[in-house]
Amino acid sequence: MSVSSRAAWRRARTMLTAALAVLAVLVMLVVNASAASAHDSFEFSAPRSGATVAVVPAEVVLTFDEPAREPGTSVVVTGPGGQVQRGSSRLVGTTVHQPLADGAPAGRYAVAWRVTSADGHAVSGSFSFTATTARPGRFTPTWTGSATARGHATSTVGLRQVGAFVVLVALALAYGRSRRRRRLP
Repeated sequence: MSVSSRAAWRRARTMLTAALAVLAVLVMLVVNASAASAHDSFEFSAPRSGATVAVVPAEVVLTFDEPAREPGTSVVVTGPGGQVQRGSSRLVGTTVHQPLADGAPAGRYAVAWRVTSADGHAVSGSFSFTATTARPGRFTPTWTGSATARGHATSTVGLRQVGAFVVLVALALAYGRSRRRRRLP
């Protein structure tokens, strides 16, 4: 093989490596975009995060961009007198309704929620609100766990993103190695 044909072969191989790297990046972007869009996204709540309401509401309502699945969906509402959620959450279209107990006292409430997206992945978050007046009726607290108020939604980190990063690093190393070999005499 002549020197000029070897140089042409190296250029072709470098171009092919670069084209494969670009193709791999594009494939990973498409795969990650479709996976990310499959998760339900929290849109808003009633009462709103950080709101002050006159009376403890009869229910907390969470609204998502897509309907959630019932298995794995839970809402825990904790106030100054303990947990105030009553019964199971009710899913209606893109909303999750959690009834609250009669007689719930005035004060700050933390809402911790978890829903299962249509694709089976868990999405969770929390927020808080304050009520200035107790809900009418007699209140009996129940303690079944704890809730924290972080005020934002989180989602599980996908392994696809980690895999895409590893592939990109491997391709960058391979490309750099081929460039270095070409410069050596």
